[in-house]
Amino acid sequence: MSIKDSKTFCTAPWMHLHVINDGRAYPCCMTEIVDELSVGNVKTQSLETIMNSTKMKSMRKSMLGGEPLPDSCARCKGREDAGFSSMRIGMNDNWYSQVQDLVEKTKEDGTIDELRLLYWDIRFSNYCNLSCRTCSPIFSTSWTKDYIRLRAHDDKLETGLINLNDQPQFWEDLDKNISVAQEIHFAGGEPLLMPEHWKLIKFLEDNNRYETKLKYSTNATKLEIKGKNILEVWKKFKNVHLSLSIDGIEDVFQLTRHGGDWNETRKNLIKIRDSSVEYWIHPTISILNILSITELHKELFELDIIPNRILPSESESGYGPDDYFIKRFHINPCVTPDIYSIHNIPEDIKKIAEEKINVYAEKCYKEYGIPKSGWNSLINLMNSQKCNMDVFKRFVDTTKKLDKIRNQNFIAVQPLFKKYF
Repeated sequence: MSIKDSKTFCTAPWMHLHVINDGRAYPCCMTEIVDELSVGNVKTQSLETIMNSTKMKSMRKSMLGGEPLPDSCARCKGREDAGFSSMRIGMNDNWYSQVQDLVEKTKEDGTIDELRLLYWDIRFSNYCNLSCRTCSPIFSTSWTKDYIRLRAHDDKLETGLINLNDQPQFWEDLDKNISVAQEIHFAGGEPLLMPEHWKLIKFLEDNNRYETKLKYSTNATKLEIKGKNILEVWKKFKNVHLSLSIDGIEDVFQLTRHGGDWNETRKNLIKIRDSSVEYWIHPTISILNILSITELHKELFELDIIPNRILPSESESGYGPDDYFIKRFHINPCVTPDIYSIHNIPEDIKKIAEEKINVYAEKCYKEYGIPKSGWNSLINLMNSQKCNMDVFKRFVDTTKKLDKIRNQNFIAVQPLFKKYF
């Protein structure tokens, strides 16, 4: 068996880094954002130094030795155990062939002699127009005001605009390595609003780098920024893929993606559908929307935004029904923050959600041939841990406070939780 197919190996530590807006670097975006899992900081270290940091070398060494995946990989392991695909599997499928020589030449202590950052995932800023309930100020400037009212004023979490602009060494490193980059993932914050995003786009345009694959995690609320229509820009590039963060429709959308407008976002989704851009819907499924996730799917399916058929843009890559929960409705189960985790839903509500999802999944399978696998994996993950009622009580307390701050009403949107409030 090739090491690529091993369940304890991931290609990412050889060709990828995930850098967030305060400078901390992680092996990938699936790694939990906590200090102990950080592998370095671009504010004080070069990219080359970080890629050969003690933690990165140790990770590569353990993977080559067939040891169990480290804590950094816990989320991928959890997804795979529940029956989902994972970023680890995707990284191996997409990138291993291009770094096989690096893997084979890795030194005994895990050192690699070449900086080959083929896939970038750099969160340049937390600039964002929404304050989603499952998010926080570190990834959204719009969260600052509410966070100060919600939390104690002596909280150590940084608020306001957090970016990497004033870091000359970091930008020099990017300039040196951008000719190697084959894929750039823009996320945030909301990447389409960020000056740094447009700076890199201009560089790619000026250097005719239209072969570079562009990936986005975007809330799809803004497609035109300062007179520039991003759909027109994307037409120039050979390969663009969008991960559309949509968690619900109408009142559920307004609750989960605070600051957005469902009607406008719906129009934008239709424009994206009618463009040549590849995309998937990437809902974060949490305690906030578990009871409404089938309504989201139904609406978008009926709008032909998530069809169960091959599209013109997939003529090369192909599409089969088993790809549905990868290429169409790419479920992101929320496990952190713990107060929004699908694990910490009261058991009676879980049963209602499970029954509702199962009925809907059966209907979609019989009528449209949509597999039940993604729905089953969601249910399995939800039921894999019992609800921690102490954590759920914190959810209730936080929700009451945030409802008051934002003049919203969670129970009006999700009335089945009423008895707990």
